[in-house]
Amino acid sequence: MPGLYAQWIDGWERRLASRDKDRVTRPFEWGLDWLDCDDPVADSYRYVSEYSRDWAARSEEFFEGSHPSDFEFDGNSLMFTSPLVSHHPENNRVYAEYFPHLARAAAPCWFCRSGMRAPMPTRGCADC
Repeated sequence: MPGLYAQWIDGWERRLASRDKDRVTRPFEWGLDWLDCDDPVADSYRYVSEYSRDWAARSEEFFEGSHPSDFEFDGNSLMFTSPLVSHHPENNRVYAEYFPHLARAAAPCWFCRSGMRAPMPTRGCADC
Protein backbone atom coordinates (compact mmCIF):
# COMPACT_ATOMS: atom_id res chain seq x y z
CA MET A 1 0.00 0.00 0.00
CA PRO A 2 1.50 3.36 -1.00
CA GLY A 3 2.13 6.00 1.63
CA LEU A 4 -0.10 9.01 2.24
CA TYR A 5 2.05 11.33 0.16
CA ALA A 6 2.02 8.92 -2.81
CA GLN A 7 -1.77 8.65 -2.55
CA TRP A 8 -2.10 12.43 -2.41
CA ILE A 9 0.15 12.92 -5.48
CA ASP A 10 -1.71 10.21 -7.41
CA GLY A 11 -5.07 11.82 -6.58
CA TRP A 12 -3.78 15.27 -7.50
CA GLU A 13 -2.47 14.05 -10.88
CA ARG A 14 -5.73 12.24 -11.64
CA ARG A 15 -7.80 15.33 -10.79
CA LEU A 16 -5.62 17.48 -13.06
CA ALA A 17 -5.81 14.95 -15.90
CA SER A 18 -9.59 14.65 -15.72
CA ARG A 19 -10.39 18.33 -15.12
CA ASP A 20 -10.44 19.44 -18.76
CA LYS A 21 -12.54 17.46 -21.21
CA ASP A 22 -11.00 18.98 -24.35
CA ARG A 23 -7.48 17.60 -23.86
CA VAL A 24 -5.54 16.57 -26.94
CA THR A 25 -3.17 13.63 -26.75
CA ARG A 26 -0.14 14.29 -28.90
CA PRO A 27 2.39 11.73 -30.10
CA PHE A 28 5.67 11.49 -28.21
CA GLU A 29 8.49 13.44 -29.84
CA TRP A 30 12.18 13.06 -29.11
CA GLY A 31 12.98 16.72 -29.81
CA LEU A 32 15.43 15.95 -32.61
CA ASP A 33 15.07 19.49 -33.94
CA TRP A 34 16.93 20.68 -30.81
CA LEU A 35 19.81 18.27 -31.54
CA ASP A 36 20.70 19.68 -34.96
CA CYS A 37 18.97 16.77 -36.66
CA ASP A 38 17.32 18.26 -39.73
CA ASP A 39 17.09 15.01 -41.71
CA PRO A 40 14.47 12.34 -41.01
CA VAL A 41 15.77 9.57 -38.76
CA ALA A 42 14.43 6.02 -38.82
CA ASP A 43 15.24 5.24 -35.18
CA SER A 44 14.89 8.33 -32.96
CA TYR A 45 15.79 6.43 -29.79
CA ARG A 46 19.07 5.27 -31.31
CA TYR A 47 19.90 8.76 -32.60
CA VAL A 48 19.35 10.36 -29.19
CA SER A 49 21.34 7.58 -27.47
CA GLU A 50 24.31 8.02 -29.83
CA TYR A 51 24.10 11.82 -29.57
CA SER A 52 24.15 11.62 -25.76
CA ARG A 53 26.98 9.09 -25.72
CA ASP A 54 29.02 11.26 -28.10
CA TRP A 55 28.61 14.43 -26.02
CA ALA A 56 29.27 12.57 -22.76
CA ALA A 57 32.58 11.39 -24.24
CA ARG A 58 33.38 15.00 -25.18
CA SER A 59 31.96 16.66 -22.05
CA GLU A 60 35.04 18.86 -21.54
CA GLU A 61 34.45 20.37 -24.98
CA PHE A 62 30.77 21.00 -24.20
CA PHE A 63 31.32 22.61 -20.78
CA GLU A 64 34.44 24.52 -21.75
CA GLY A 65 32.65 26.46 -24.45
CA SER A 66 34.02 29.66 -25.87
CA HIS A 67 34.41 32.89 -23.99
CA PRO A 68 31.95 35.55 -25.17
CA SER A 69 33.52 38.86 -26.09
CA ASP A 70 30.41 41.02 -25.98
CA PHE A 71 29.75 41.26 -22.23
CA GLU A 72 27.55 44.11 -21.07
CA PHE A 73 27.25 44.77 -17.32
CA ASP A 74 25.40 47.80 -15.96
CA GLY A 75 25.88 47.05 -12.26
CA ASN A 76 22.72 44.95 -12.01
CA SER A 77 22.32 43.06 -15.27
CA LEU A 78 24.78 40.98 -17.27
CA MET A 79 24.16 40.26 -20.95
CA PHE A 80 26.18 38.41 -23.59
CA THR A 81 25.78 36.22 -26.66
CA SER A 82 25.53 32.52 -25.84
CA PRO A 83 28.26 30.31 -27.26
CA LEU A 84 25.53 27.70 -27.88
CA VAL A 85 23.48 28.68 -30.90
CA SER A 86 19.86 27.52 -31.04
CA HIS A 87 17.24 27.55 -33.78
CA HIS A 88 15.47 30.36 -31.92
CA PRO A 89 17.37 33.69 -32.03
CA GLU A 90 15.77 34.92 -28.77
CA ASN A 91 17.54 32.04 -26.96
CA ASN A 92 20.96 33.07 -28.26
CA ARG A 93 21.30 36.00 -25.86
CA VAL A 94 21.97 35.38 -22.15
CA TYR A 95 20.49 37.68 -19.51
CA ALA A 96 21.40 37.45 -15.82
CA GLU A 97 20.65 39.59 -12.78
CA TYR A 98 23.26 40.32 -10.11
CA PHE A 99 22.16 40.47 -6.47
CA PRO A 100 25.22 41.57 -4.44
CA HIS A 101 23.42 41.39 -1.08
CA LEU A 102 22.84 37.64 -1.64
CA ALA A 103 26.48 36.88 -2.51
CA ARG A 104 27.38 35.52 0.96
CA ALA A 105 26.12 32.43 2.68
CA ALA A 106 26.77 30.94 6.10
CA ALA A 107 27.74 27.32 6.54
CA PRO A 108 28.81 25.18 9.49
CA CYS A 109 32.48 25.57 10.31
CA TRP A 110 34.05 22.18 9.63
CA PHE A 111 37.23 23.02 11.56
CA CYS A 112 35.89 23.45 15.09
CA ARG A 113 33.60 21.70 17.53
CA SER A 114 31.64 24.70 18.76
CA GLY A 115 29.08 24.50 15.94
CA MET A 116 29.77 28.08 14.85
CA ARG A 117 28.63 29.23 11.45
CA ALA A 118 31.23 30.92 9.30
CA PRO A 119 30.59 33.04 6.20
CA MET A 120 31.57 31.17 3.04
CA PRO A 121 34.14 30.94 1.58
CA THR A 122 36.44 30.84 4.59
CA ARG A 123 38.74 28.33 6.23
CA GLY A 124 37.30 28.54 9.70
CA CYS A 125 35.45 30.64 12.21
CA ALA A 126 36.54 32.82 15.14
CA ASP A 127 36.69 29.81 17.49
CA CYS A 128 39.27 27.88 15.40
